[in-house]
Amino acid sequence: MNTILLQNVSWETYQSLLAEAGESARFTYNRGCLEIEMSPLIKHEAPKRLLEMLIELFCEEQEIPFLPVGSTTFSPHAQQQGAEPDSGFIFGERAEITEDYTERDAEQLYPDLVIDVDVTNPSVSKDSLYHSLCVQEIWRWRGNNLTLLTRAETDFSPLTESHLLPGATASALSELVLQGQKTTQLAWRKQVRAWARSKMN
Repeated sequence: MNTILLQNVSWETYQSLLAEAGESARFTYNRGCLEIEMSPLIKHEAPKRLLEMLIELFCEEQEIPFLPVGSTTFSPHAQQQGAEPDSGFIFGERAEITEDYTERDAEQLYPDLVIDVDVTNPSVSKDSLYHSLCVQEIWRWRGNNLTLLTRAETDFSPLTESHLLPGATASALSELVLQGQKTTQLAWRKQVRAWARSKMN
């Protein structure tokens, strides 16, 4: 993924770039520092999509209400920060929406869980924005390994097992993502469903 880092960028310029670029680039903004990611590669998109499917299949088997919010842009003006997670999910009662939620402001749809796939070392961290939005967990894929992080008092702390999806451990999820990159999707989805059922209480 091609990355551009700019300093001393105004909030107004960042907002204009968001409006102009649409979905052709990813932006992370933190009080004047702007990182632009262009043209996601397959090594970025493959683990992201596998993690999305893992969450969806797990929730279906466990009957956990979920709402995928994708890579929605979150840019609360008060924080002078903005970012787009690779993917995000809402769980529980907030996910049980019966009206057209696409008309809501992004801040009303802050995710409980975000997926970040780091194929480069990002220069601008998104974590402080996620913390201010009350994101409960970050699932961060880096290299061939998944790290689970949970919201603490001022930052995020490592987890071995998800609080939001009990039974989903970092080690099991990492192995499933790696398996998903070297097997057929039908066989892999059956494997994931069987694993998810085995974690039911």
